[in-house]
Amino acid sequence: MNTAIQQRETRGCLPRPKILPRRPSPRPSNTPESERWHAYIDSLDARIERREISGRQREALCSIWQRARQRFPALRHPSVGRTDDAWLHLSWTYADLPGLSFTIDIDPDGHLEWFYRNVKDGKTLGTEDDLETGLSEEAMQYLLPFEQQR
Repeated sequence: MNTAIQQRETRGCLPRPKILPRRPSPRPSNTPESERWHAYIDSLDARIERREISGRQREALCSIWQRARQRFPALRHPSVGRTDDAWLHLSWTYADLPGLSFTIDIDPDGHLEWFYRNVKDGKTLGTEDDLETGLSEEAMQYLLPFEQQR
């Protein structure tokens, strides 16, 4: 992945010095899914300040995303949200990929659970109630179907 794309994809994952003014980053992609992702990444500092997410959740999110994009450069952007019990929820579920989904839930301490389902082949896998630190290589392979075709 070229350096400019990598910097754009992870800019909110890098700590920003407080003395620098915040400026919106350029948005080269115009898909709604990309726009939502970039807006979320750009808001990470503010979300931590408002205690919507923890620093450990941010670290886990950024680590997962950086590893995933290194392995799958055209990986689609996930939907991201927060559960009522303060877990960060990432979801790769798209209308153009019916029956296929991959989710990651990150607790406030940065531990995670993942779940994969493919209705077509009946495959359902995940960590169930076992929390992991970091996304395993086994789980990472299930992101492959969500890489955009070039």
